[in-house]
Amino acid sequence: GFCSPVNLTASLRSIRPTIFSAPPIYFNTLYSSYGHEMRDILAQCMDKAQRQQALLELQLRYRSHLGGRCEVVGTGGAPISPSVLNWMNTVFCHRNKTEEQNGTNNYDSYEIVGYNYACTEVGNIATNGMLDRRFREGSDSGDCHFKLLDRPELGYTQNDIPYPRGEALIKTPTMSTSYFGDFEKTKSTWDED
Repeated sequence: GFCSPVNLTASLRSIRPTIFSAPPIYFNTLYSSYGHEMRDILAQCMDKAQRQQALLELQLRYRSHLGGRCEVVGTGGAPISPSVLNWMNTVFCHRNKTEEQNGTNNYDSYEIVGYNYACTEVGNIATNGMLDRRFREGSDSGDCHFKLLDRPELGYTQNDIPYPRGEALIKTPTMSTSYFGDFEKTKSTWDED
């Protein structure tokens, strides 16, 4: 069923995950709410130190929305605006020096904020524009394979500059092996490799 951002935030505070990923709509909602609260703080007549403290408290409050233990925060499944991704990195990734000096850091810093590219059948393929390490040469994940297939009819080839392009062919030991009850779709999508 559908879970509202408010209900999801309450659940996250309760279960305190170490890894969390959600579609952009969740982070867009938080970003919008954060922006309204930030504008209210900036509109108040207060000195610079009070304003900085109020903004720090706002950042800490939003950081706590994910439960306070996350080491990895991800989004994907739809495009996300660069401004929301930058905000995620600011709020969820970096410790504020003032926060550390004051000893007010009650939440772990988030080490990674990732914009993921994946598909239902395979799982994560790339994060922040980089191919997942299990598909790269020299990886110790010998059962994971990635290759590009030229698609000249679409204008994509491995010789494209500045980066090769094509149809991504993926194989992992944990990927799905068929479409349930749809032999024709399975046959047209999976090959013998």
